[in-house]
Amino acid sequence: MQDYTYKSLNGSWKYRKLVEQRGQTSKFERIHVPTFWNDRFRYCQKEYHKKFKINSHHERVILTFDRLDFPAKIYLNEEMIYSHEGDEIFVEIEITREIIKEDDNILKIKAEHSNKINLIRGDVYLRLGNSDLSFQNKKYSQEQAINIPDWVDNSIIYEIYVRNFSQSGDLSEVRKSLKSFKSLGINCLWLIPVFPIGELNKKGKLGSPYSIRNYKAVNPNLGDENELNKLVKKAHKMEMKVILDIACNHSARDNPLVSQHPEWYKREENGKLKHPKGTNWIDVADLDYSNYNLRKYMLQVLKYWIEEYEIDGYRMDVAEFLPLEFWRNALEKIKEVKPEIMMLAEGDHPKLHSSAFHLSYSWNIRFAVIEILNRGASAEIFGTQILSERKHYPIDYLRMRFTENHDLQRANKVFGVKKSKIAAVLSYLIEGVPMVYNGQEIGANSTPSLFNNDPIVWHNKNRGLEKFYAKLFKIRKDFQLSEFNQEVFLQNTRQEEIISFLRRKEKEGVFIIVNTRSTSKKVQINFPGLKKCTDFKILMGNYKDLEVNQGKFKIKLLEYGFSIFHLEI
Repeated sequence: MQDYTYKSLNGSWKYRKLVEQRGQTSKFERIHVPTFWNDRFRYCQKEYHKKFKINSHHERVILTFDRLDFPAKIYLNEEMIYSHEGDEIFVEIEITREIIKEDDNILKIKAEHSNKINLIRGDVYLRLGNSDLSFQNKKYSQEQAINIPDWVDNSIIYEIYVRNFSQSGDLSEVRKSLKSFKSLGINCLWLIPVFPIGELNKKGKLGSPYSIRNYKAVNPNLGDENELNKLVKKAHKMEMKVILDIACNHSARDNPLVSQHPEWYKREENGKLKHPKGTNWIDVADLDYSNYNLRKYMLQVLKYWIEEYEIDGYRMDVAEFLPLEFWRNALEKIKEVKPEIMMLAEGDHPKLHSSAFHLSYSWNIRFAVIEILNRGASAEIFGTQILSERKHYPIDYLRMRFTENHDLQRANKVFGVKKSKIAAVLSYLIEGVPMVYNGQEIGANSTPSLFNNDPIVWHNKNRGLEKFYAKLFKIRKDFQLSEFNQEVFLQNTRQEEIISFLRRKEKEGVFIIVNTRSTSKKVQINFPGLKKCTDFKILMGNYKDLEVNQGKFKIKLLEYGFSIFHLEI
């Protein structure tokens, strides 16, 4: 029998960045915990503050962080209660002695400067109970990720915002473009929601595709159900998969479900519909998954698109906002219809992988690449993030790697052409599944508006960049890189500037070297087992002054240069 209760500390926190200059600090801002990813968070010292009150007596109080993967000092009422080294994600701290009963308590987390992303990304709560209250000691890395279909591991995903993909903004233009996707190396299409969009409180002129007015219909502005069916069938003939994007967490405010099943929605005290906490999504209403009938309905929706249109999977919007038990049950039910279904989570918590998702968002790698290429951070951050993944994620996990998506600025805008190539080499040749956002491959600078008609300008192509992506993906396909499951970061003489790593299976390897700086660099890489130059061939990139002798690999890379080699080891 459970002899404890929970008190959530999620919600509004105060946050500030600590500035080590003239004794000054930045002003406090409001932030919602768990934190929604955002580029403004960097590898630096920060403070998070939360005020809370306990109105009843408990013999033991345990402070729990579902995810705290960075070095931090934790204070309660200005007294330090714990020093966290950042080696574990799930953290529990007994704090009864320092707590003030029946009055305000101030919790402070001071994040240390490190090669970690200092965000409070998971739930924070108190467990209140008696003297027998035990610690849970969760280790996600000891769990097994769910079984991943082979086709998912070998995917190269292309995200398509149908409305802004072409001047006509419809599904027929996507179907006509399948040949060009194929030539790029794409074998999985991800369609941003194709459902009718809500009018009530809509954003912009056309509204957000994530404000869904009807879960079982196609937006008539994009085409009809027959057009979607033709797209999926033609894609399948060309050996390409199609996944649909869907928001199960919330619906449009004028979705008929609001009036038909008002009990399915979360409400304010005055009875008004709630929008998701910690967001400005006032165009949508938050669904209440404590209602069994809502869960039953949403499972019917997920099965409907598989049964009627033979779609191959789902990208689940804000997956971490929904209960894990719902996702577990959803996967079990839809696998009855299509055993090889793909589940992609817009989220990055390790627990997603052992519950119902084959892929999660690799925000950590994008953050690391930005820090290295744009902010001069040590190139070692890249390897640190990969090693941290391996330590904290379930066995046989798989991440989706990207340099941009519909929520972000264009990679070409963030990095420029040269650095965007480096970002792609790093993101798409490490273990994981690459994802390209429509227009990225031609170097588009303008991010299509999510709320207005804003078509991509395709005639303004960077053909060299398009060929670059095609060649990069051809390397993945030709060598079946997903099977190179040994990934090793090799030491070099310029660790802060050069990233060198090896993907390997048995006696074969793909070796990647990247210069993250704006000047050319000579570097030596220690490569035990590699004897001479004839042991490898160049696949892509360029270099100068190459010399290989008895495990010492010497090379000169140009500014923001890279080289990819195939090796017989």
